[in-house]
Amino acid sequence: MHFKIGELKRSIAESFSVIGNYLTITNGSGYTDFNSDAERFFIEILNVTYNYALRDVNCEKPNFPAIDLADDRRRVCFQVTTSGTNEKFKETIRIFKKNKFEEKYTKLFFMILNAEHSITAKSDLDTEIIDLTRLNRDIGGLSDNDIDYLDKYIKEYLRVRDNSNLGMNHGITYTLGNAQKFIEWANVDPSDEGNMREDLKALAIKLSELNNAQRVYVNFLVNSGHTPKTGGFWDREDHIYTPTDLEQQYFTGLKLFNSLKALDLVKLDDDYDQHGDERYSTAIDIYFRGLVPDFNYIAKIKSFLRGETNALRRVFINCDFSALN
Repeated sequence: MHFKIGELKRSIAESFSVIGNYLTITNGSGYTDFNSDAERFFIEILNVTYNYALRDVNCEKPNFPAIDLADDRRRVCFQVTTSGTNEKFKETIRIFKKNKFEEKYTKLFFMILNAEHSITAKSDLDTEIIDLTRLNRDIGGLSDNDIDYLDKYIKEYLRVRDNSNLGMNHGITYTLGNAQKFIEWANVDPSDEGNMREDLKALAIKLSELNNAQRVYVNFLVNSGHTPKTGGFWDREDHIYTPTDLEQQYFTGLKLFNSLKALDLVKLDDDYDQHGDERYSTAIDIYFRGLVPDFNYIAKIKSFLRGETNALRRVFINCDFSALN
């Protein structure tokens, strides 16, 4: 990997140049349809680069005021814009304060989709500017594996835009790999190894056919869900349960839940008793079962990857199953 890392960094820089120039020109011409796709595209890059778990708040409420992306746990949010001007900065701060977002978020980032910006204005809020030049520099400080992953992710995005004009809203290409380590870890009967490979391929295809909002929702349920090991549900270690109250804090959720329910990926459990003390609640149970009996692949993948956020994101959002190799 080391011998080609310089080439990968140059490739990312060139891709950012293409994206930045395209957005600048199209926005200058009054064409802004590409902007919402760009916001979703940069979620993964920002998450990997700065170890956040950002979500697109515009998926929950169209034209969400002042901010586009948010990580509620880290209490940070992003305004994503091609307008790196003082006027844009001041207007965003005004709307941010009007909605009292400073009570929920401790830091507001401005992600400027250009190589540079002209913002000189200041605020009493904790703000930070990230343009494409700064982002490219920060990516250069990541591990070789992360740089390689981001280069592939960016190239795939540009390929999808060029070939289908669907952006990140629609199905994507999946990467399967051989999942040898996962299969060995799962310790299934040798006669089931072939079935397991077929099941993993079926799951990869199913996830790749979801749109971006659905995959983000799946990833949230996997990351935020609880795998019972004690209490009333101690015998359900192949499940992942997410209380609906928690889900509603992050998603309006109903349409996303119903769309995944129709695909047999989620169901509701009305009698979830996490602690075994009869404090029952309603929870979402996410699962994928195939040819191997009594084997929930989604829960098992989370356990195999030890709940590592970046690895889970790559599997469930980017359909990159090479993490199981």
